[in-house]
Amino acid sequence: MNAPTCFSLGCVLYRLCAGKLPFAGRDTMSMLLAITQDEPQPLGQLNAAVPPPLAQLVHQLLAKNPQERPASAQAVVQAIQTIEREWVNQLKNGITAKTPPTGLRVGLLERPGAKPADRPSMPSLTMRHSTSWSCSKR
Repeated sequence: MNAPTCFSLGCVLYRLCAGKLPFAGRDTMSMLLAITQDEPQPLGQLNAAVPPPLAQLVHQLLAKNPQERPASAQAVVQAIQTIEREWVNQLKNGITAKTPPTGLRVGLLERPGAKPADRPSMPSLTMRHSTSWSCSKR
C-alpha cells in the first residue's frame, strides 16, 4: 500500500467512525488547502465509542508526512487485528464500559445516535482467508 492509498483509507475510516469527512471546504480549492494545512478533529471528540488505538491508527493514516503513515497494507491489517483483539479482551474482562460497535461488520463504527431507520442498507464485508474479501447486502 503506498502513501496516497493509506491516506485515502484514513479518509474512509475517519468518515465511518465520525460520520463526516476529516477535512472540510466550501469548494475544491478550500478543500485542498484544508487537506494540506489543517488537522482533522480528533475522533474521540466526535465519537466516544471509537477505541483510542483505532483513532490513533486513523490519524496516522491521515498524516501529512507520507513517511509517518504505515509502511504497508500488512502493517495496517496487523494494527487493526491487534486493536480488535485488545478491545475484545477488554470487553471480556470488563475493563471498559464501551460496547462493541453495531452496524458495519469488520469492526468499523457507525455514527453515534444513528437509528436503524436512519442508516442506509450497507454491504457487509467478511474476510474469507487472509487476503480475500466478499461483499454482500445485509
